Amino acid sequence: MYLVAIPLGLLIVGGFSRGTPGDFTQLTFANYIKSYGSPALFELFYNTFVFATGSVLLALPVAVIFAWLIERTNTPWRSVAYAFVIAPVAMPGMLLSMSWVLLMSPNVGVINRALMFVFGLDAAPFNIYSLGGMIFTEGLRLVPTTFLLLVGAFRAMDPSLEEAALVSGANKFVTTLRVTLRILLPAILTATIYIFMTAIESFEIPGVLGLRNGILVFSSKIYYATTSSYGGGANYGEASALSSTYLVISILLIYLYQRSTRRSERFATVTGKGYRPRLMDLGMWKYVALFFFVLYFCLAVLFPILIMFWASLIPFYQAPSFEALSVVSFSTYRDLLSDAEVAKAVRNTAWLMLESAGVTTLLATTIAWVVLRSKFPGRRMLDVLTFLPHAVPSVVLALALVYVYLTFDFIPIYGTSLIILVAFVTKYLPFSMRTLSAGIIQIHKELEEAARVSGALPTTVLRKIVIPLLLPTMAGVAIWVAVHAMRELSMALMLNSTSNNVISFLVWSHWEAGELRHAATLGVVLIAIMLLMTFIGRYLATRGMKVE
Repeated sequence: MYLVAIPLGLLIVGGFSRGTPGDFTQLTFANYIKSYGSPALFELFYNTFVFATGSVLLALPVAVIFAWLIERTNTPWRSVAYAFVIAPVAMPGMLLSMSWVLLMSPNVGVINRALMFVFGLDAAPFNIYSLGGMIFTEGLRLVPTTFLLLVGAFRAMDPSLEEAALVSGANKFVTTLRVTLRILLPAILTATIYIFMTAIESFEIPGVLGLRNGILVFSSKIYYATTSSYGGGANYGEASALSSTYLVISILLIYLYQRSTRRSERFATVTGKGYRPRLMDLGMWKYVALFFFVLYFCLAVLFPILIMFWASLIPFYQAPSFEALSVVSFSTYRDLLSDAEVAKAVRNTAWLMLESAGVTTLLATTIAWVVLRSKFPGRRMLDVLTFLPHAVPSVVLALALVYVYLTFDFIPIYGTSLIILVAFVTKYLPFSMRTLSAGIIQIHKELEEAARVSGALPTTVLRKIVIPLLLPTMAGVAIWVAVHAMRELSMALMLNSTSNNVISFLVWSHWEAGELRHAATLGVVLIAIMLLMTFIGRYLATRGMKVE
C-alpha cells in the first residue's frame, strides 16, 4: 500500500491541484481542461499510438523469425546467434538513440554522409529526428525482449504437428505459416501486448530524438510539463492530469496481458506422449539466416558502440577519416578518474545498484513465498498490489513519488538517493516477484512440510530451505535489477538533484549541453559494464535452470 497505492492516490489528487506538489489547498479542474482541451492533444495521442504500434510492427516479426530460426531450424552457430540477439539488452535506449544520431543525423550522420557521397545526393536520405527514426530505434531495442518472451514457446512446441503437415504435402513455408505460427498465436499475442506496453512507456528514445524537435509522446510530454528546460514551465498539475490517462491506458493493457496469459493453456502442445524436438533443414538458406543475425547485431550493438567509441576519442565530432585520426586522444578517459562529479555519480549508481538489487530480491522472495505457501488471508490482494507497478510507466511513478515526499515532508528523502531507491524497488518488484514465484513453484512442498513436522518455524523454513534452493534464481534476479537500475533514465531525471546524480543522468546532461565527447566516454564505460553484467546474469539464469 505504501509503495503503490499512496503514490498513485496522491498523483490523481495532484491533477486537481493548482499549487506545487504537496499543496492541495487550491483544488480545480483547470489542469484537466487545459490538458484535454488543447488542440495538441490529438497529436499527442497520434504520436504515442504510431510510435508504439510502429515499434511493435518492426520488433515482432524480427523476434518471431529469430526465435523460429534458433529453435526450429538447423541454422549454424545457434548459440552465437542467441548471444547476438540478447546482447542489445546491455545497450540502454538513451545510448542507442544517441549513437543513431551520430549515424543518421541529417547533418553529421556517417551513414547519410556516405550515401550522399556514393550516390551524389544533395540532401540526406534519412532523418533520425523523426517519428520514423524513433520507431526504427525503438524497434531495434525491443527485439531482445520480444525474442526472450517467444523463444521458450518455440522451443517447447511439439513438432509432430509440423511433421503431420509436411507428410500431408505442405511445404516448409506453408507449414510454418499455417501450423507453427497459428499454434503459437497466443504466445505471440501475449508478447505483442507486453512490448506495446513497453513502447508506450518508453522515454529514453522519444526524449533524445523527439523532445527538442517537438515530437512528443505521453512519456516525454509529462517530463516536458515538469521542467522549464524546453519551455514546459514546470506545470506539475498538468503533468498529473496527463498521467491519469496514461495510467488508465497502461492498466487496460495489463488487464489484456493477464487475460491472454490465463487462456494460453488451451493451445498447449507439449504432453507426456513422445515429445521429441526436431530441427527443420534450411539447406543453403541457413547461411542467409546466420547473416540476418549478424546484420541485426551490427545495427543494434556493433555500429552504435563503434561510433560512440569514436566520438569519445576526438575533441569535436567529425566523421571517421584518416585526417581525423591525428586528433584522436584517450584524454577524456583519463579525465574521468579525476572528475569529482563523475566520482560522485559512480558512487551513487553503485550504491543504488547494490541496494535496489538486494532489497528488491529479498522483498520479492518473501512476498512470493507468502502468496504461494502461506494461508495469509490478504495474500491475493498482496499479489495484485505487487503486480500493479508493472502498469505504471516509470515517468508516472517518479512523478507520484514527488507528490508523496513533498506531501509527507517529515520523511526527509526528497532530493536524496533514497527516493530513487524507493522508485527502483517499486518498479522492479513485479518482474522479480513473478520470476521468483516460478522458482518457488519448482520447489516441492514436501521439503518445507518435512521441516515443519520437525519443528522448524516458518522463518526458519524460508531461511534454511527455500532461499538456499532459490539462490541461483535470486542471483539472476539481482543481476537483472542491478542492470536496469544502472541504465534507468526517466526516474533518475524526474527525481534528480545535485546530491543524487547517477551515471545515466550525467550522460543525459552532457548530451543536452552539447558535450558529446564526455557523454560518449561515459556511455562507452556504461555499455562495457552492462555487457559484462548481462552475460553474468545469463550464466546465472542458465545455471539456475540446471540446478532446479
